[in-house]
Amino acid sequence: EGKRMRPLTEHYPKALLSVGEKTIIEYLLDNISSSGIRDAVIVVGYKSHTIQNKIGSQYKNCRITYVMNKEYETTNNIYSLWLAREHITDGMIFFNGDIIFHRGILRGFLKSEVADGFVADASSELTDDSMKVILQKGRMRKIGKHLKNDANAWAIGIYKLSQKASKAYFEEAEKQFERGNKNISFVVPLQAIAERFPLRKHKILPHYEWIEIDTPE
Repeated sequence: EGKRMRPLTEHYPKALLSVGEKTIIEYLLDNISSSGIRDAVIVVGYKSHTIQNKIGSQYKNCRITYVMNKEYETTNNIYSLWLAREHITDGMIFFNGDIIFHRGILRGFLKSEVADGFVADASSELTDDSMKVILQKGRMRKIGKHLKNDANAWAIGIYKLSQKASKAYFEEAEKQFERGNKNISFVVPLQAIAERFPLRKHKILPHYEWIEIDTPE
């Protein structure tokens, strides 16, 4: 919904806000398409028709499938991701819908031999709102915005899970839903599976820039 972006998001979801000549989601799909990915699933909710009208069923080299989260007002991104589970048949790369990044970041991540991992920035200053990670020998040990002084990297919102890890992720999400926890962060199941599936960092090279858009500033 981009509540912190209002009034800019009164008529559009945050992913459709323009930054320069393109919208946030177009930058994301440009990177996905140019990196060789041919199938993308977009989970929509708030003002869903605006994204469907803008993007359509094909974006450059990418076939687009839409999944509707009708409960977007009362759930969090963990539930949105879980709703797309039936479309995951050979592992997945998933993205937060509010990041803009140099295409070299994704291309490097895809070329890496890491089966389960995430893109991490260890050089940017951590903020209260950043998704902080505690690393040990390149592996995720803890993840969450709540982490304090012992965090040593920023997870920028790009993750890769093998099919086995994806299945485990969705199973952990379902356990949370059984407890009534649909409105929690998507990183909770990641934390739960991190011992069974080593989640390894992909380091951002210094000349590849990125930004997460949370506020008008």
